[in-house]
Amino acid sequence: MLGGMSAGAAVLAIVLTLWESVAAGAVVLVAFTAALLLMLLWQRRDTPPLQPPRVGSAHPSSEPDRSDGANGSAAAAGGPLSKAARTRPLAGEPRSWTDPGVDPDPVSGLPGPLVVQHTLADKFAVARRHLWPVTVIQLSMAPRDADYGAPFPVADLAQLLRLSLRESDLAARVGENRFVLVLDDTSEHGGVWAVERLQAALSQQSAGHMNLLAGLASYPSHALAPAEVVRLAETALQRAVSQLAEGLGNPVQVAPVEHS
Repeated sequence: MLGGMSAGAAVLAIVLTLWESVAAGAVVLVAFTAALLLMLLWQRRDTPPLQPPRVGSAHPSSEPDRSDGANGSAAAAGGPLSKAARTRPLAGEPRSWTDPGVDPDPVSGLPGPLVVQHTLADKFAVARRHLWPVTVIQLSMAPRDADYGAPFPVADLAQLLRLSLRESDLAARVGENRFVLVLDDTSEHGGVWAVERLQAALSQQSAGHMNLLAGLASYPSHALAPAEVVRLAETALQRAVSQLAEGLGNPVQVAPVEHS
């Protein structure tokens, strides 16, 4: 009997010892956790709060694919149609046509023909490096009525171009009623879509009195050299002008494929 009581007392003593160890461990764990929380709260108090980004701040974004014309750079009547494709230029890209260092045309506010000559080779080099197309569009305004005597709405068309083009695109005034567009990452199909939307917007602003003629050529579909693409676009525009004078044809002409 005494032996059984001694064994029970020993077991009880072991249990009590283990319980005290567990309780001590729990106290240590609680103390450690509390100390860690206090340290985190103290560090958070010394850390300045994050500031929200300012409106208009630049963030990298992916280049939209306009090769099929789905995201072409054109303006619907009354507002812009395309989003800015890039807010940070790629390395080696020519500066934007909105660069304040470029002297603008005093009437349209757009760059002149010298800007086209100076930036075209750079744009084609970027296109070759990134394997995307470039479309050159020659534009000319023409009155629908022979007795139209009002000045050409140069400023109106220039404003439509500002609303529609991306920063990486180029728009320049090269004559009294002539403009040149160079659209990055845009095939001839996207260029046609863009011109058709510009035609609709300009017709609405001019109350139907003004027509917009266009000749298009693209790299690499029509030619590989920048000067040749510009020449083909000019030839296509001349074809549109002559066909309009004869009362037939499409006011938007695309250059034929000449290279193999």
